[in-house]
Amino acid sequence: MAVVSYRSILDGPSPAPVKVGDATLWHLPAAGFSGPRPALVWIHGGAWRGGDASVFWPHMRYFATRGFASFSVGYRKVAPSGPTIDHALADTRTALQHLFVHAKAFGVDPGAIVVGGDSAGGHLAACLAALPESTRHPAGLVLCNPVIDTTEDPWPATAGGVMISDGSPAPAATPALRAWALGFSPLHQVMGPHPPTLLLHGDADTIVPLHHAQRYHARLTAIGTDLTFEVLPGARHAFIVPRWKTPEDKVVEYLRRIDVWLVQQGWASGEPTLVL
Repeated sequence: MAVVSYRSILDGPSPAPVKVGDATLWHLPAAGFSGPRPALVWIHGGAWRGGDASVFWPHMRYFATRGFASFSVGYRKVAPSGPTIDHALADTRTALQHLFVHAKAFGVDPGAIVVGGDSAGGHLAACLAALPESTRHPAGLVLCNPVIDTTEDPWPATAGGVMISDGSPAPAATPALRAWALGFSPLHQVMGPHPPTLLLHGDADTIVPLHHAQRYHARLTAIGTDLTFEVLPGARHAFIVPRWKTPEDKVVEYLRRIDVWLVQQGWASGEPTLVL
């Protein structure tokens, strides 16, 4: 296969939007591949209140060249006196269900739908496998610095829409808020069986502590999950996001690592083709 330049995927044709209730499912077909294809669905982060589905469009462009029908999910964002994390969860679940139901129209193999996410998006991706409300589960997960324990401050208040001033600590959760957050905490809800999972976390992350990933690793290992867990030396939060804080060569390295894992799982073949 021809090599793909990292800079060539940063910009390009926009994916096609598909409205699914309050969610938007952005789609790029696999480039030059025939037959039902594996799908790779990305969910953006931003503390459930920020971010945008377009942050993963470069990833979609690359993995479409690797044979994946590529998707990114836009969901309702948390706001004071507005949507809460319950709405974000419902939207991501609705988007995935739509993909399952309409897999043939999208050219997708419904048994090979992999979901990936960063930070709060990693949390939402994990919830698609962990929460009992999710009746159709992904075939695999790619979790990048995910929020795994939502009962730990500041996540209950953040998920509930409490506004936090820049530089100010989040208020401690009330017992009621913490009990509510328990219901969407992957660490506490996952029971198994659980799909194969790639779990990546940077040891320089100051937003989502490394112990989230370490505790999830222990939990998934205990229930027999096919799990690959890697601690990335020097990687800060949102290491997978282009044009953010991570050097370009490191973003390429991490995308290639994801590619290798997808090949190991049998959803792609050959060596990664992404280069700087």
